[in-house]
Amino acid sequence: VERLTRHDVLLHPALPCAPRTYDTRQMAPGSTLLLYTDGLVEQRGHDIDEHIDRLGRQLAATPPETPLESALHALLETVGTAEPEDDTVLLAVRVPAP
Repeated sequence: VERLTRHDVLLHPALPCAPRTYDTRQMAPGSTLLLYTDGLVEQRGHDIDEHIDRLGRQLAATPPETPLESALHALLETVGTAEPEDDTVLLAVRVPAP
């Protein structure tokens, strides 16, 4: 698991538009790219970095042949709450294995 710590401007209609930056990564066959909003890992009274680390550990422990939908359900059970306190988006893209 590689944690991408670089991020761009915040997307919010009340914030001014700013120039965007771009970055690239090579992804091996079978790799999964996981993008999420802070609503997935942020909970009042809990350390956000611990939730991010837990998400990474769960993803690393998931065998690459696990169907993506099953892997995402396991991730949500690991860090998700029954009633999120914030908007939550989870997007996953898997590079097909040969």
